Amino acid sequence: MAGSCRPTSTHLAAELGVEPIVPFDFNPAPLARQFDVVLDTVGSLPITTALRLIRPAGRIIDIVPTPRKLLRSMLPGPYSAFMGRASGADLHEIAEAVEQGDVHLPIAWTVPLTAAIAAFTELEKSPTSKGGKLVITIP
Repeated sequence: MAGSCRPTSTHLAAELGVEPIVPFDFNPAPLARQFDVVLDTVGSLPITTALRLIRPAGRIIDIVPTPRKLLRSMLPGPYSAFMGRASGADLHEIAEAVEQGDVHLPIAWTVPLTAAIAAFTELEKSPTSKGGKLVITIP
């Protein structure tokens, strides 16, 4: 399983078994036609790059599609857009998996709702400064 991430997160990706770990602006040629599925979780992978990576009959799945990519998903071919809405049951199951240690979620900082705007402002100024997720708590 290959993947890409920020340089500050490569150690976490490696712990999850990601190999190789490539930068966001990688050359896809060495990995051409090696994957059955290319999952674009950010929506920024160029379609031409994704097409080079998949095997014949492979699939490209985008969970944050642009309007153009959404239209592309309506045509025949390897591209699919996926948009979902979490249900209460899904969120409960994820929370249980985190509590049991089955899911590792790096949390950089936790702030109360009253500090949320300041926290988001900090993230906009330096999005990689904390090395994890922001959790906002409601009293």
